[in-house]
Amino acid sequence: MLIKGLVYENGEWIQKIAEYPDVIFDRLKLRGDSDANWIYEELSDIPFTNEWPVCLQSRSNIHEALSNIEELSGILISLKEVERTRDIFSALEISKKVFLKRNDWDLMGQIHINQISQSKYIVTEKGKEIEYNGLQLLNKLREDLKEHRYILHEDPRSTLNEQHFTLNTDIMLVEEQQWELLTVYAREESGKIIKEEDLSSYLQSIIEENSVENILTEMENLSNNVASSLRIALGDSVSTLSMTFAVDDNNNLKLIEANPSGSNIIPDVQALSEGIIKRANWLLKNEMK
Repeated sequence: MLIKGLVYENGEWIQKIAEYPDVIFDRLKLRGDSDANWIYEELSDIPFTNEWPVCLQSRSNIHEALSNIEELSGILISLKEVERTRDIFSALEISKKVFLKRNDWDLMGQIHINQISQSKYIVTEKGKEIEYNGLQLLNKLREDLKEHRYILHEDPRSTLNEQHFTLNTDIMLVEEQQWELLTVYAREESGKIIKEEDLSSYLQSIIEENSVENILTEMENLSNNVASSLRIALGDSVSTLSMTFAVDDNNNLKLIEANPSGSNIIPDVQALSEGIIKRANWLLKNEMK
């Protein structure tokens, strides 16, 4: 059978008609979503490199699994399921900055709230900043909570630089019990991506130079340990993992979250492709046994 799609050739995506693939890397990540069932049924006889059904585990469930990993003691940030608006304002009284995130992993449902003064708040949502007073924010949050379930956590990112950033790793299981770190990158609040080749110099311009190597090494080690532990805790379908870290004001590494459906950002297509090919080869060998 033939299918129309995009093929990555010589650094660009080209539209082509080709045979159905031997192995699929799932960028939709909608397995289990009723609206997308027909796609997965159509492709049911083709092995996937990442079979994680994103809708089955909430952010809070993943966080609970992470909290049982000994290596994350003191590194994993605390998380709270939001029951009422008071939960959010109580958190703001303590830390002045919080993240609200949809518990169902909808990446568009992220809200960053920064309390500027007693009655002034800056809310960043879908790339836009809006100023609210206390009553306006209360009314907005009431409406948000009517629509969706949210979790909240403090903003652990350093305040020592003007541009807040997160550190991110993408890791894939390429063979049985063999995880491979595909990409390491930073992402600024503006959306700008700092790729792995520029990451060291970028961090040295922000934090203490002698801390940079330790942070990057610790992040790599944790990514491997957490990936192995989550696969044991959540099942064999965990084959890709995207982890989001922050560096706090004391240059300590903090883990914000780990997403078993993988990243929606691809900073390095080549590295991802190489990882997919390794896993695809392994899956095909198993299929033929």
